[in-house]
Amino acid sequence: MEKTYKWIEEQRRWHHPMTSWQRLAPWRSRRGSLMNKVFNIGLWKTGTKSFGVAMDVLGYKVHSHFWPIETRLDFEEDIELTQDQIDKIKNVSTRFDAFADSPWLNIYKYLYEWYPDAKFVLTLRKYPERIAISAYYHAIAYGSSKLDIQDPMWLMDRYNNHNRNVRDFFKDKSDQLLEICFECGDGWDKLCSFIDAPVPPIPFPHVNKRRQLPRQSPNRTPHT
Repeated sequence: MEKTYKWIEEQRRWHHPMTSWQRLAPWRSRRGSLMNKVFNIGLWKTGTKSFGVAMDVLGYKVHSHFWPIETRLDFEEDIELTQDQIDKIKNVSTRFDAFADSPWLNIYKYLYEWYPDAKFVLTLRKYPERIAISAYYHAIAYGSSKLDIQDPMWLMDRYNNHNRNVRDFFKDKSDQLLEICFECGDGWDKLCSFIDAPVPPIPFPHVNKRRQLPRQSPNRTPHT
């Protein structure tokens, strides 16, 4: 089973058609049907890549990260898109079934207007501090200087503010929003129930899973 999951993770192609093996998997019969779109609007470092792999396993054509737009939309909470940005984003969104990361996480108000029957998933961390810790390790892994890493308090405030704004927007349409935390043990059952999909016979994917993170980094304390 572990070998099977590793193969799926290595073969996932978020921007390309699936392999013939994946198409023939028995739990993928939903692919090709008129599925509602599913947008992951959780902040980065909340399990968005795990979500993408899971949706691919379920038969959705997944898209993650889209940067032919001028502004880094993931750093702004309430965005007014230009017509050029709207045209480019719509062009991509019409060709995929499930979405994660930027710019999708911060344009959920536009997405709800464009796709009123869509489902939205808010991925969460068990503790807000882990957003800052994960961002720290990610930046170091990709060669950033410690001086260039964003302030931990800003990252946690960004995370909490984003979640609060999402909950406020969906408070009168709660049937279209799922809050899910993979660190808390959520997985196939909760996700598949929300999108009305069969549970696949493989473990839930956990991408970029590190060792168990402490609530505070021993070398970088998020609190001041």
